[in-house]
Amino acid sequence: MVSLFGLQSGSISHTNSNKFNEIAPAMATQLLTKITIDLKDWNQTNGDFGEKYPGITWTCEIMDANFEGLEYISDENMSRFKKINLKIINSLESNSFSMVSWRLVND
Repeated sequence: MVSLFGLQSGSISHTNSNKFNEIAPAMATQLLTKITIDLKDWNQTNGDFGEKYPGITWTCEIMDANFEGLEYISDENMSRFKKINLKIINSLESNSFSMVSWRLVND
């Protein structure tokens, strides 16, 4: 009986982890869309996804992109490129999903 309970518990944990791995990329894409729309004025560095997804949080780091040696991009346009590091964290299951993207800040 103990063996069966352990097997069932492990199966439930594995299912929850797979569920996070399926939804995390969609969450990151949705968040990236929000950031891109307001990239010029975006100042949030962390947050969560509300009551629907308890224990799932995100962090965001936006920095100037550094594309050294690209002669076909003007200095003005180069300064408008931003590198965005997103991380979706599931604190309940102790796993995470990371995404890096580059965007151009619109005036």
